Amino acid sequence: AKRVYVLGSYVYVADGEDGLRVIDISDLQNPQEVSYYDTPGNAQGIYISGFYAYVADGNGGLRIIDISDPINPYEIGYYTFGSAKSVHVSGSYAYVVVGSSGLRVIDVSNPRNPREIGNYDTPGFAYDVYVSGSYAYLAAYDRGLRIIDISDPQNPQEVGYYDTPDGARGVYVSGSYAYVADEDSGLRIIDISDPQNPQEVGYYDTPGEARGVYVSGSYVYIADCSVGLQIYQFYGTGINEKETLKGIKNLSFEGKKIYDISGKLVKEKKLKKGIYFKETEKGIKKILILK
Repeated sequence: AKRVYVLGSYVYVADGEDGLRVIDISDLQNPQEVSYYDTPGNAQGIYISGFYAYVADGNGGLRIIDISDPINPYEIGYYTFGSAKSVHVSGSYAYVVVGSSGLRVIDVSNPRNPREIGNYDTPGFAYDVYVSGSYAYLAAYDRGLRIIDISDPQNPQEVGYYDTPDGARGVYVSGSYAYVADEDSGLRIIDISDPQNPQEVGYYDTPGEARGVYVSGSYVYIADCSVGLQIYQFYGTGINEKETLKGIKNLSFEGKKIYDISGKLVKEKKLKKGIYFKETEKGIKKILILK
């Protein structure tokens, strides 16, 4: 499986050479495949909008599948181009990233006759895309996070970027933050409140290679390659693995709150060995107690 999308009682899976798979999860302890559609390419990404599943199908381009009856999915339209990696639908447009060809904008107002209306050739190799408001955020591997203004879908333009330390493979936007799965450099959290000047505000070096990312509330879910699924909690800005306070004498409890690794408020004045988070004027600071 490459990507999944959950809607109601069904999980829709972009399953590589096996196309689109539809899984009934109404009984979570006994999920059952109820149908599939064998796309012509290699299904890499999926997004659902209305009654349609939009599949980024590798060399098969963008495939549009009618899923109004999940047990009987069928294709109603397609648009072919290079190696489609990921897709995000917003309004009447499908935003597709096509590897070395960057971002393609497809008008899907008529799903039976999709047509390309705009494109932007980003640097690097585009693996993933997330659309929020007037911007498309692209994970462009060795060229990091690219921010594209799509307020005019026919003329998208890059307005900012952040060069992550390794290879950006996945991106998810929540509020003012872009969460980037950056392979060997793990999870990177980028403040995008100013799209022209994005800044990293936190990171966590996951044990494997971060390939995909999903955010729900304060929890961040990372597809970490051979290590599997990793779940983290984002406490706010200012958490930096390299900026740790070591030793109890460095702490000032006066007027500040300290939380343990699970997010619970610590009331004891003497901390045991472990990892804690302390409120400061500049945000949350990570604390490492060694003894």
